[in-house]
Amino acid sequence: MPTSSKKKGSALKIILLVWLVFTSLYFVWGEYQRLSQFVFQQGVEQGRFETTSGIIQAAQACQPFSVYIADQKVDLLNVNCLSAVQPASEPVLSEEADDQ
Repeated sequence: MPTSSKKKGSALKIILLVWLVFTSLYFVWGEYQRLSQFVFQQGVEQGRFETTSGIIQAAQACQPFSVYIADQKVDLLNVNCLSAVQPASEPVLSEEADDQ
């Protein structure tokens, strides 16, 4: 019977070792997933910051600039710059012209 007891002890040790390895791998995988999600989110935030900063800097120059995404293009201009530029030939309407 002593050999049976030794076999049970060895089997129990092997089972515990396998359980420990799989449990450790499970926690390591979970931490890896959490870390990769964190790094991805930080990249998204950094990209958003850099894009917004670039648009703001381009708009402050009071020059039209283009924004592209895929095959779409939009030309933008800062609204504050429009008030600084007055149209040269804006018609002036008088009250007499309205009465006719």
